[in-house]
Amino acid sequence: MDLLAKRGALQQEHAAARVTAAGAEETATLSQNEITALLEKLTEDRERKDGLSREIGDRRASLAGIDEATLHERDVNLQRALEALREASTVCDQYTRASADLTRRESEHTLAAQAVSTAKSQIVEAEADQLRDRTARAEIVPIAELADEAVSSEAIHLRSLLAPNLACPVCGSTDHPHLAHPSTLNEIAARLRRRREELDTALTATGQRLDAATRALSAGEARQAETNRGIDVARGQVLAANSAFGEQWSSLNDLCTKAGIEGNAPPVLDDQAASKLAALISVAIAERSAIASPLASARRLRTEIDSLQRKHDALGEVIETTARSIDQRRSNFHAAQLKATEYTVQAAGLAERLISISREITPFLAAAGLAVDHLDVDPAGVSLTLSTVATEYAALREQVGQLEMTLQRLAPERAAADASLRHAQAQVTAAALLLDQRRLAEGEKARARAELLDGEATASHRARITEACQTTREALARARETKSTTDAAFQAAGARCDEAAAGLETAKGRNALAEKAFNAACMDIARPPDQVAALIATDPALSGALRVRIREIDRGVNDAGTAVLTRQNDLNRALEGFNETTDVEELAAVVATLGTEIGDMQQLTGGLAATLARDDEARRAAANLSAQIETAKAELVIWHAVDDAIGSASGDRFRRFVQGITLDHMVQLANDHLHALTPRYRLARGAASDLTLHIIDRDMGDEVRGTRSLSGGERFLVSLALALALSGLEGRSSFVDTLFIDEGFGSLDAETLDLAVDALETLQGRGQKVGVITHVAAMIERIAVQVRVEKRGAGRSEIRVSNSMGAAWPTTSSAQ
Repeated sequence: MDLLAKRGALQQEHAAARVTAAGAEETATLSQNEITALLEKLTEDRERKDGLSREIGDRRASLAGIDEATLHERDVNLQRALEALREASTVCDQYTRASADLTRRESEHTLAAQAVSTAKSQIVEAEADQLRDRTARAEIVPIAELADEAVSSEAIHLRSLLAPNLACPVCGSTDHPHLAHPSTLNEIAARLRRRREELDTALTATGQRLDAATRALSAGEARQAETNRGIDVARGQVLAANSAFGEQWSSLNDLCTKAGIEGNAPPVLDDQAASKLAALISVAIAERSAIASPLASARRLRTEIDSLQRKHDALGEVIETTARSIDQRRSNFHAAQLKATEYTVQAAGLAERLISISREITPFLAAAGLAVDHLDVDPAGVSLTLSTVATEYAALREQVGQLEMTLQRLAPERAAADASLRHAQAQVTAAALLLDQRRLAEGEKARARAELLDGEATASHRARITEACQTTREALARARETKSTTDAAFQAAGARCDEAAAGLETAKGRNALAEKAFNAACMDIARPPDQVAALIATDPALSGALRVRIREIDRGVNDAGTAVLTRQNDLNRALEGFNETTDVEELAAVVATLGTEIGDMQQLTGGLAATLARDDEARRAAANLSAQIETAKAELVIWHAVDDAIGSASGDRFRRFVQGITLDHMVQLANDHLHALTPRYRLARGAASDLTLHIIDRDMGDEVRGTRSLSGGERFLVSLALALALSGLEGRSSFVDTLFIDEGFGSLDAETLDLAVDALETLQGRGQKVGVITHVAAMIERIAVQVRVEKRGAGRSEIRVSNSMGAAWPTTSSAQ
């Protein structure tokens, strides 16, 4: 009966093994179909990736053919040379203007010298004529006075008393010529008066000539002094231009040579220098225009390469994902095959055991007139029949005696030995089949590994990918920094644009008012606006020269008017109490005195002219000082603004300003890391304090929360994001190569813990060391190199360094 029960149990196990083997075979078939589909997709993706690689290679070859670096360097050199040439051209223009001004000043100086020489000659001639006329007048005045006295009423009365041969009552002479020629004396007196009047008229004209010549001399000397100053200024400008050009010449030629511009700059400034510099500028502009198109092509190719590279990298990630899926399905396929084989072998073993049991019970069934098939049809009836047969044969069994017992004792041992032999043979067969399958799987994996990474070693591939990731992260950091700078520049440019727009509106209003005022002024002077505009558009140099000349003429007119008034007053004073009978010596003394006064006045005039020149120089210096004062005031306004913004005696405002800028940058970097860790939160600076941080809860409608309102895990994630941002912030100048994190991971759930560990592994991939102090088992499994502190009792502990694979290094014991 035991064999029957055992046979029933084995039949159930055999049926279950066959069902399981069939399910495993179905799973293996499904996995094989999926592997085939994924392999086809992998082949297509690899072909697309190869096509992208060829396109990238073609464009890189085109980019290499352009030689962008050389063209860019040449463009920079041409730009520098062009700027230097333009500066030299500006200096040349200054030299040309100064040379023209010097020539004009020298011409004016020559004319002034000629005017001074002419005036001196006129003064000498006028003084000689004046001396001659005064001498003649001095000689004729006494005779004229005698003649006047001779024809006076008294003399006529006395002459009327004369009679021939009678003595004169005055002189006592008896000879009276007047009686013979009574009109002769009157004629002589008239001629003497006319001569004196002619001499007086000549003296007046000579005095006027002398005054005019003196004024011309003063004006000529003033023009000489002014032209001398102008000549000195123009020569200084010419020398300054030559000096500046001489300082620029060497570097200018070097820049032209470095830029590949044919031709050299003129060594000195002359009439041909401007045209030569203009020719060099034209050549530089043409050269820049010639290389502009290749540079644009290079930038376009670089943009296309970057786009294709991104597609190539994305396709590479897809290929890696597909390859991992294929490996996973191959593992599932081999596992299903192994499972099917295992349960097939198990079913075969169970079938053999069923056959063995059937052989054992066949004699008993035959004795009862039954067959093995009856067990499958009616096992209960067969069992009952066998029980009956067993009862009937009980007596026979008792008679068999010891032999039967011996036979029964040996039969199970023999059957067990046979079953063991068959089971061992089945195991050998299954092991051989499993060995063949594993060899087949090993061959497939070797071929698959040869296809992966183009046969590249895993270590070198990982190092190359890590280096590429590091380069990409650094480029991303630089791009973010450039973006921040560009955003600030954009905001400043927008402010300047708004300010310029407001200034434009103001300027338009002022322009309209100015046009109205200009038209009104043109109407006041009865001139059309076009003519006035043409006059305003006159060359500034010519206008300046005309203004200077007008001022000189006005000053000369004023000086002449003053001199006329002075001379008129002198004449009036001289004519007061004038007596024609004055002695010549007295007149000579008066003339000498007047000459001395004239000399003193000329000295005084020269001193005043020098004073005026010094005053003009002082005015020009004051004008320069005014310009410097305005510049200083503008700088002072800027510094006041800087002082108002960040100035303080202790420097704390500037520190807060700089710390605020650094904090803004760190908050931006921390938000990037925090978005990867938990997208719900974002950091922001507080409004009440410059250095306070708040949390913005995006799930709560961007509600602003304090950092103390976060849970322990959330606070740890925020702290981790700030630490990662701080390490990235210091990475530009002083690299933070080690970061320690003490606990905190126990407050994180499994998903958040994986995100935090991924962030730390990314940080480690950039070349930084990350030390984590933790008791979290999931965290410990992810740490590659571990420093374990293990208790050993008796107040001692042991430090053991090991990796995640179980390899250990020498240990050190220490007392706790």
